[in-house]
Order: sequence, then C-alpha cells, then structure tokens
Amino acid sequence: MPKAYSEDMRARVIAEVESGASRRAVAEEFDVSASTAIIWVKCFRETGRCTAKPRGGSVSPLEKHADFLLGLIARTWLRSLNHQQCTALAYHCDEARPQR
Repeated sequence: MPKAYSEDMRARVIAEVESGASRRAVAEEFDVSASTAIIWVKCFRETGRCTAKPRGGSVSPLEKHADFLLGLIARTWLRSLNHQQCTALAYHCDEARPQR
C-alpha cells in the first residue's frame, strides 16, 4: 500500500489554492492527481484541516471476546485428546517447568 502524502505537501497544495490558483493547476505543479487536490481543499474548507486518515490497526469485533474464545478452544481441544495424549502432554509440560 502506498504511503500517505506528507502534511507539508497537503499544506502547500491547500495554500496555493487558497491564494487563488486553480486546484487542477496546483495538482499538476505538485504532481498529485486533480481529484486528490480537490479532496484536500474540500476537507480543509469544511474542517479547517486536512490530515491523512488513520491507516491499519483495525481491531476485530471478536477481540473483546478473545479470552472467552481462546478458553473455549483450549477446553474443546483438551476434551478431544485421548488418555495417552493427555499423559504425553502432562509429561512434556512437567519437563518444561523450571526446576527449583
């Protein structure tokens, strides 16, 4: 995914348009698309600023239930083990435990 344009670039484009230049001419001068310049100026005029939208970092709606779901998975998985597998698992867990 491409990086967002810098705040400086956005500010310079907006300043040029606000000083009277056309959005399309400014877009060509700064090598951005005309639609990008139009959106930046519109955003600035509506809100007084035009920063990049936050990117990434979305959180799954299941995140708030993570502890419950992981516990459910662990219980289901443990119930599916037979006696021999449980014994082997207990042995390995005991071996991994630090000695006192």
